[in-house]
Amino acid sequence: MRERIKRRKEDGFTLIELMIVIAVIGILAVVLVPKMSSIKDSAKATGVITNAKSIEAYTIANIDKWVANGDDDDAILGHISDQFGDSGDDEITNPYEGGEGLSDDEGVGMVVVTVSGNEVTIKGYGNSDSDVVYNNTVKPY
Repeated sequence: MRERIKRRKEDGFTLIELMIVIAVIGILAVVLVPKMSSIKDSAKATGVITNAKSIEAYTIANIDKWVANGDDDDAILGHISDQFGDSGDDEITNPYEGGEGLSDDEGVGMVVVTVSGNEVTIKGYGNSDSDVVYNNTVKPY
C-alpha cells in the first residue's frame, strides 16, 4: 500500500489572494479620490462662510456706533481691520491670515470686505474668484 505524504499547508497568503486585495484597494481609491476633493472644497467653503459671518456679526454690532461717531469709510474699514488683521486700501482680504479654509491665492478661499457709503459688503470666495459662497451687505440702521 502506498502511503501518501500529507503536506501541511503553509501559513500565508497566496498570490491570487494578494492580487484580489490589491484590486479591491485600487477600486476603492478610484471611487474615493474624487469624493475627497469634493469634501476638501466643501470644507474650504464652510470655513470661508464662518469667517464671513464672524466679520458680519462684528460689523452689525458696531456699525451704528461708528456712523454715529462720524467715521468715514476708511475709518470703518480700519475698525474691522483692527479686529480681524490684514488690511488694504479699500478692502480687507484674507482677514484670518493662515486660518483654516483660506488660501493666499487672490480671491480663492478668501473673505473680502469693502466699505462704500457706510455700507459694508462682505464676500466669501470658494474655489475660484467667480465662486462666491457668501455675499451680504451690512447697513447702518
